[in-house]
Amino acid sequence: MTLNLMLTSKEAVYLSGDFRLTSVKDHAALPDSYDTQKLIPIIRRNWAALIAYMGVASAPPLINDVGQWIGEQMDSIPLDGGFPELSIRLLRFNHWLGKIRGHRRIAFSAVGFSDQRPFMMLISNFLDSHGHLVDAGPQLSAYVRRSNQPEVRAIGTTRPDVFERVRLERLLQAGSSRRLVPELTRQAIAEINASVAQRSRGSISEECVSGYLLRSGSASI
Repeated sequence: MTLNLMLTSKEAVYLSGDFRLTSVKDHAALPDSYDTQKLIPIIRRNWAALIAYMGVASAPPLINDVGQWIGEQMDSIPLDGGFPELSIRLLRFNHWLGKIRGHRRIAFSAVGFSDQRPFMMLISNFLDSHGHLVDAGPQLSAYVRRSNQPEVRAIGTTRPDVFERVRLERLLQAGSSRRLVPELTRQAIAEINASVAQRSRGSISEECVSGYLLRSGSASI
């Protein structure tokens, strides 16, 4: 099970995803591939987002690569496309979901700014609005949260402990106006991902990709 860390504040948002892929047949970890597209950016006129996913990564012949599918959906949104297009395009996965045989759990995590307001979004058929596991359903549900207060949300079966969460929250409270804070936050995300991975019994890779968007318009992955 992949770990996605979602961080939002008034000035900055962050998202991470590890590289672990697991075989559906025997639940064994597959060799980590750093070519796996686990973090997809999209920037449009009045909004921007970072998107990650967990669950089904490939379901041929329906979908060969979920990361590539997300990229194609985002590319199809015009430059002046509105923020609702983000969830509309991701919910198109419902078309394929009922046709996938066997394991069909999937979740899309997104953070970003819409009209300079931060948001976090979760679209899933097996996680509730708080990221807790529920019975997998036949359709995806979308949850959007907007808050100017620093917030950390972890999506995955193994999560950061209270001390790791506090570390991330304090960095969010420091504000992105201090030049080093975004990079310090990403470094903390990487270290916490590695720590959680060591407690996950192989379901999360110690390496991860992370990115941030600032309200000022700066971005980095």
